[in-house]
This record gives sequence, C-alpha cells and structure tokens, in this order.
Amino acid sequence: MNNIRMITGDALEKLKGIDSKSVDLVIADPPYNLGKDYGNNHDLRGFDEYLRFSESWLKEAHRLLRNEGTIYVFMGVRFISYLYHILDQKLGMFFNSWITWHYTQGMGKKGGSHLAMTIS
Repeated sequence: MNNIRMITGDALEKLKGIDSKSVDLVIADPPYNLGKDYGNNHDLRGFDEYLRFSESWLKEAHRLLRNEGTIYVFMGVRFISYLYHILDQKLGMFFNSWITWHYTQGMGKKGGSHLAMTIS
C-alpha cells in the first residue's frame, strides 16, 4: 500500500521540511500572477519577482522528487513558457507533455484556456 501524505501551507516553507529525493509526485497550482484581488491577497508581483518566486519553489520541488518522480504544474498561458524554461533548462528535467483544457461554462467563467505540463 502506498503512503499518501498531504501537506498544506506556504509551499516555500513546507517544501524545505521534506527530505530530498523522497517524493514520487508533485502537483502544483501556483498563483498565475494575473493581478486578481481575492480579498485576502492580491495575485500580482513584478515580472522578475514572480520569476524568482517560481524558480524558488520549482527548485525545492525538484530537490524532493525521486529520480523517477513527476511534477504536474497547472498554469495560465501568460507564464507557462517561463516555468517550462526553468524546469527544462535550469533544472534539467525531461518534458513529457502538455495537458490543455478549455472551459466553456461554469460559475465565474470569463473565458480562456488553462495548461498543465508533465515533467519528469
């Protein structure tokens, strides 16, 4: 039987407490940096600040993944290419595939597609 553990909290803090090369799968849905005000936070950082934030949590996620581990990253189209560059070029991970879905209905629907990528 697999040992499944879910950890919630600030990723930059929580990831540091996980042993290196101890995780099979990371599923991440980071802030998209679209400037939305959610009431309890405002999803807007400067461009370079957002990329530094992204590289920080991606480095930690990569550190804790086993060699055969996989990461799924959910991201809007604005920054997905930058995250791909960090994962592929800076961290040397192998890109497997894009998963794309298009929302056509639902509460709060305003249009657009979302992407996920599989890197292992």
